[in-house]
Amino acid sequence: MKNFLKYSFLFFTSLPFLVLILCYIAPRISPESSRVFTILAYGYPYVVLVSLATLVLVLFSGKWKLFIAYSFILLMGWSLHTQYYAFGSAKEESADSFKIMSYNVRSFDLYENMNLGPLLVRDSIVNYIESEAPDILCFQEFFYENRPRNFMTLSRIKEKFDLPHHAGSFVTGTNKNTFFGCAIFSRYTIVGQGIIDMQSKSSNHCVYADIQMDSSIIRVYNFHIGSISFNEVDYAAFEEFDMDMNEVDPNKAKNLIRRFLAASRTRATQLQLILGHAADSPYPVILCGDLNDTPTSYAYRQLKTNYGDAFHQVGSGFGRTYVGKMPSNRIDYIFYDKTFEALNFSLQQEVLSDHKAIGVEMRIK
Repeated sequence: MKNFLKYSFLFFTSLPFLVLILCYIAPRISPESSRVFTILAYGYPYVVLVSLATLVLVLFSGKWKLFIAYSFILLMGWSLHTQYYAFGSAKEESADSFKIMSYNVRSFDLYENMNLGPLLVRDSIVNYIESEAPDILCFQEFFYENRPRNFMTLSRIKEKFDLPHHAGSFVTGTNKNTFFGCAIFSRYTIVGQGIIDMQSKSSNHCVYADIQMDSSIIRVYNFHIGSISFNEVDYAAFEEFDMDMNEVDPNKAKNLIRRFLAASRTRATQLQLILGHAADSPYPVILCGDLNDTPTSYAYRQLKTNYGDAFHQVGSGFGRTYVGKMPSNRIDYIFYDKTFEALNFSLQQEVLSDHKAIGVEMRIK
């Protein structure tokens, strides 16, 4: 009986740490190759919490060898932990720095998801951007009309913020005067621009702009990829998870998982198109946008392998940018190549979309 209890304790306490090791491997495995590792990447924060609780249990049980072994396993994933929770610190600003912002504005609440009225939300977003005074501004889920109506946002932003130059990737709405997509606004002259075909959903875009900054030209990519496209039934399923796990409809849960997996595969394909294009850029590169994926994902690792993550370098905490009906997480990013140095990071506090705006003060080294 004594041996049974001993080995049972060993089995149940080691299980979360074995799963944690698999979570460490998950970002290296493409969603196109394995569904299990894709799900593990999403489950990483919960596995860490269970592992920490287990570690405390082992500590109070006086199992010192197990405690040391499990602590070592936790430390093995330090690089992953610090991607999820950053310990960066701001640096001193310089006279030659510039500010770049990225913001998924959810069409300025055109469909009244905030229940505040789209004009109030639109004006609040405009006021926030004015207070931040970016030199380069990247929008995802940008919406504008090209006729004298309430959403002349394209011309208004160019004039109000002295951002006269823009590049965009848009689809036309049911009304031929309405446009949805991604846009880049710049205080500096745009000398070239282009669009990368995402070869899938019309809601996903990637636009780039070559921007003349004094004697240098930089290339800024603005992307919105791998949308999961949940409907109201899916969001209701998330609420069921929050309220009572016993009431969760298995079919709804399966549908959520299928959507997650399909979107992850889409992101892997779309991101390779962007990274391949950026690798051939004749200019230094900054990549901004809504990745729709977490810092422990395969998609994030593909970006982080080649580029610096501004939040990871000079931000601190969890940096959660998504504040919609799904679990909150960091899914909006500003990446850059070794030509640049990030000086400080800002995260919007006011909630005016299902995403928060992010901004980085940067300089060319």
